[in-house]
Amino acid sequence: MTTERFTGANVDLSRLGYAIEQYFRTHGFQERKFESGPQGEWFEIQATKAGHVRTGLGARRALHVMIYGEPEDFTVEIKTGEWGKNLVPVAAVAILTAGIGLLPAGIAAGASALTYKSTIDDLWKFVKDQAIRMRNTAKSSREETQKRIEDVRKGPPQPILTKEREIIREVVKIRCSYCKTLYEEHLSSCPNCGGQR
Repeated sequence: MTTERFTGANVDLSRLGYAIEQYFRTHGFQERKFESGPQGEWFEIQATKAGHVRTGLGARRALHVMIYGEPEDFTVEIKTGEWGKNLVPVAAVAILTAGIGLLPAGIAAGASALTYKSTIDDLWKFVKDQAIRMRNTAKSSREETQKRIEDVRKGPPQPILTKEREIIREVVKIRCSYCKTLYEEHLSSCPNCGGQR
């Protein structure tokens, strides 16, 4: 787990959390989860790259990002779940069997560990860059923060589709047999003289 504290930046924390969730989305993390505290005092973003091969080789790890504090003084933690969980059984079996047949799995798990180290480094670079870009974006009221949290939970707005339909109606008029005035066919009497049809 690595932690960094940011002070004096006045960063909108919900916006930072949403940006991290978008980072995961654009970097191939198929499974993502975004949670927040009821008053916006903390945000947790989790992401996992899915796949049967990753799971089978013990390379399926989840990244967890926690953001907590106030816009002027907040902390970001990045940690991995299941880091090395499946490496211990691989190492134990390799010792017992002199490593025969486990070399590809060990290489894949080790490569995954290096890949995640690189991913974490890239993620830290992104978080620091976003903290700089989002300087002075925090609003003063908790209500605005709460609204932003709800907007993040709802997701991007859906486009509004409208359908227009043109109705064409034909109006038929008839001539009054008494005063010769034209009036609409659906009327039972002439609007001019009151004569019946």
